[in-house]
Amino acid sequence: PACFFDGADSMIQIKRLKRKLCPERIDDISSDRLIQFDEELMVTEWEATRSKMGVKSARSYFYLKEGFSITEKFDKEGKFMYWYCDVLDIEHNEAENKVVFTDLILDLVVFPDGQMTVLDLSELADGMERGEINVKMTAKALRNLDRLVLIVHRGQFPPPQMKKSPG
Repeated sequence: PACFFDGADSMIQIKRLKRKLCPERIDDISSDRLIQFDEELMVTEWEATRSKMGVKSARSYFYLKEGFSITEKFDKEGKFMYWYCDVLDIEHNEAENKVVFTDLILDLVVFPDGQMTVLDLSELADGMERGEINVKMTAKALRNLDRLVLIVHRGQFPPPQMKKSPG
């Protein structure tokens, strides 16, 4: 069943964890403001605790069936900067009221002019060689990244489920 959240205290809180593979660690991201959650999309907003590349705040769209997230990054004045896309493996455990986003290392940055940059290909290869990521997860990462790149190339970026993007 679809569940929509507006971030109000009266709404049920779902545990959200982001798992990194190389090196292995789990971050609890449940404190990010939950805007929407249904079987296809989770939307969160958060403030940067340490500013990377001038980022002050962000809105993340987790495509639960597609295996990626798209995050709109904003500077300290609230001006849109770029989209940062994480390639993910997503597990939703309804019994435990928990979603685990496993970062499959590869990332895609898309700029307002449509240019894009793929990040961390060598990190994925290194993790595979060290046995930190298996062949199945590597294949999933590459397929999910390919899906994202095709969305950009076809002019379908950002996807229609996102609010009207500032870029």
